[in-house]
Amino acid sequence: KRIREIKPEKMEERWVFIPSFRRAKIALLKWPEDGIVTQESTIRILVVRPSEFEDYVKCCGHEFPVICLPQDEIGAGYPRYWIQKIALRLKLQFIWMIDDSVECFYENHPDQPPPKRENGKYNYTDYRRRKFGLVFKRIEKLVKATRNEELPIAAMSPRRFMGHKNLKKPFVCKPPRIAVFLNLEALKSKEVYYRPELQTFEDMIFGHECEKNGLKVFMDNRVGLQDRMWKDTGARSPSVQKTTT
Repeated sequence: KRIREIKPEKMEERWVFIPSFRRAKIALLKWPEDGIVTQESTIRILVVRPSEFEDYVKCCGHEFPVICLPQDEIGAGYPRYWIQKIALRLKLQFIWMIDDSVECFYENHPDQPPPKRENGKYNYTDYRRRKFGLVFKRIEKLVKATRNEELPIAAMSPRRFMGHKNLKKPFVCKPPRIAVFLNLEALKSKEVYYRPELQTFEDMIFGHECEKNGLKVFMDNRVGLQDRMWKDTGARSPSVQKTTT
């Protein structure tokens, strides 16, 4: 079945597109219930490669719609490009594009690091947790507030955890990544899309092209993002099915 159109009452819901590869059984899709992110308010769609479409339908199809990409042997830019195209075809104006490796969000205090565990590492996972829904609402509000400005915000994301730093500025002009809220209308007006041919650095090129075309991109330093690092999975991994000649 294909999604040909969206019912009017669903247009204003929170749409989340999740690109995934080789993680049908391990993708972090069990988000905690928080009264904001619910089945009624948040529509999550998996976007996968043809070689693994059946695996994802079997493992996740009872919970999420699954969209199959046209091609298989591709990099990180390709699914992001198609997510933009699909969402525009559905006439959506704002969407989330979130990796399947997001573990949690936490609140960052610039002058107050979290406590340390016995091994000496900072305890971000259990300290200052932020509900997924509160993080979404904060960033959505900031982006949507600029929708009618001459230089709107085209994309924003939380800041990925890179070790404790003294972050004085609440926002920084850097390419969003991992959990990105997109203003599709603004991006379309300037014909800015993720580059489908890019295997890596697709987020950096995307941010650069946004700024070059007068669109703003930000990272939110007040919200931290913790994601899991897997080996031999994800968009930059080779296809499971090898073609033969």
